[in-house]
Amino acid sequence: MSYIDRVGSFVSRDDADIRVMSYNLLVDSDDYDWGTPLGERPTGAVECLRHYSPDVVGLQEASTGWFAAFRELLYGEYEFFNPDFKGEKDYVNTALIYNVRKVRPVAGEVAVYSVSNCDRMRLVNVGVFERIADGRRFAVSSTHLDSDYPGDRTPERLIQIGELIETAERYNAGYGCPFISAGDMNITPDKPEYRALTQNGVFTDADQAPLPNIVDHIFRTDGVRSLRVAVVDDENTRGASDHLPLFADFVLGGC
Repeated sequence: MSYIDRVGSFVSRDDADIRVMSYNLLVDSDDYDWGTPLGERPTGAVECLRHYSPDVVGLQEASTGWFAAFRELLYGEYEFFNPDFKGEKDYVNTALIYNVRKVRPVAGEVAVYSVSNCDRMRLVNVGVFERIADGRRFAVSSTHLDSDYPGDRTPERLIQIGELIETAERYNAGYGCPFISAGDMNITPDKPEYRALTQNGVFTDADQAPLPNIVDHIFRTDGVRSLRVAVVDDENTRGASDHLPLFADFVLGGC
């Protein structure tokens, strides 16, 4: 069952093999006029990452300012994987970062959804990683499904979900490792899109009892078992973004 960590105190992961986080950062206004000035927001986000020390983080709304701030503040700790957008030497807004001391990247891709209201955000950014300690592999994707702007985007999200499922199946088959999908899905657990994700025989919510109003989720395929999911609500995260990050701890090899 998920819980809200209101004081940023939960750090123990001795019983877990990997920790995956999903974090919508809220774009900065230099890149998007509906964003919020970056200011000191990266400092709070970085404190959260250092405190919880996830192996891989799926980032959403990671605009240019966020890339620059993370590369400066997290140098030698985390690196971006698959940051390029369509070979244009520009940044994707749905990004992956990984802890260089714990895991190394093996393979991956950036696949833009066939339908989208923002190509740079609406994509699947996938990385296959292996633990430095023992070489065991797992795949993580960061994704950000369509928002309901300017109107209902349920049909488009259902198409995106179908493509996300196909990606997970392809990586399961191609690399023989579990697939974890983290992201801002823009859906709550009562929506048909959530049912499409959790009743397809491929994905299971890492959280067995998700909070009713949450739109950020972490899903898993077979081959990995979730131990806990937590939403981080503390001074750092409240000041950094309009979303709260969540993380999930996993044991590899079980389901």
